[in-house]
Amino acid sequence: YPFAGVNECNKLRLPVEIPMHYSGILVASAPDRLPACAAALSGLPGLEIHYSYPELGRLIVVQETRTRAEQEEGLRRIQGQPGVLYAELVYYHVSESPAPSTGNEEQAG
Repeated sequence: YPFAGVNECNKLRLPVEIPMHYSGILVASAPDRLPACAAALSGLPGLEIHYSYPELGRLIVVQETRTRAEQEEGLRRIQGQPGVLYAELVYYHVSESPAPSTGNEEQAG
């Protein structure tokens, strides 16, 4: 993971804020096509199926990306999958969190 580099004043290595973009997406399919639709979606990067309603032909998926543009591209990719009747964004959140520690950061002291 990238770091901001070494601060020349105190040699403290500061983590870079890495925004993560999360979206909840409702995906609809004909009930008889849902298994194939779910299989196709499970192969897409950054996408996880969280719940399935087989009798209604609905999936709840969460998409995680680094940018808003990747979110938009991912939604279009979902909408273009065979068997998808529609896919609609129902939740969107951007989380700013520090990069994970590597354990090699210098401590101020």
